[in-house]
Amino acid sequence: MGRTVTDLRPCPFCWALGADLALSEISPGVWAAVCCECGAQGPSNHLMEDESDKEPNTTAEQAVTEWNTRA
Repeated sequence: MGRTVTDLRPCPFCWALGADLALSEISPGVWAAVCCECGAQGPSNHLMEDESDKEPNTTAEQAVTEWNTRA
């Protein structure tokens, strides 16, 4: 079983948590964590030039992991 929205850490911008956070399929096959309070979403799914061989985050579980491993 994958990780879920309940596994999300608080929003890094407004500190919202719980029901104020959601997982959303922002484009076909691309998931992100979204703060319903301030509108923050992540992770960013663009590829940097030096990471062109890497796939963008595509699953809800990867989005949770990336949201929780922010700076």
